[in-house]
Amino acid sequence: MQTVKLLKPIQMPRGPVSELTFREPTYADYMVLGDPFTWVEVAGGGSYLQEMPAVIDKYARKLVKEDENLMDDLPLPTAMAIRDVILGFFRDARSAGRSAASTEASRAT
Repeated sequence: MQTVKLLKPIQMPRGPVSELTFREPTYADYMVLGDPFTWVEVAGGGSYLQEMPAVIDKYARKLVKEDENLMDDLPLPTAMAIRDVILGFFRDARSAGRSAASTEASRAT
């Protein structure tokens, strides 16, 4: 789980909310929403990673523990922190996957 502290608490019926908590994506989340980015190939053989904001938003709304509607009016710095959390889940998962694959390959030799 990851948290993002709000710049200013939001008043809710149950009390103020000062941070948002995001759970890690599951297999089911990933199979429905896919990657939050895509690789774009450019002329000359290069490529770059293109973020997909709509998919990042869907993940953020699905993974947040608090009411997803709280996010609609958050300021840009908070929105960017949420984006970083969502993309971080994927970065960390890919690193873990590479480490697991490396361990499996070394066992096979």
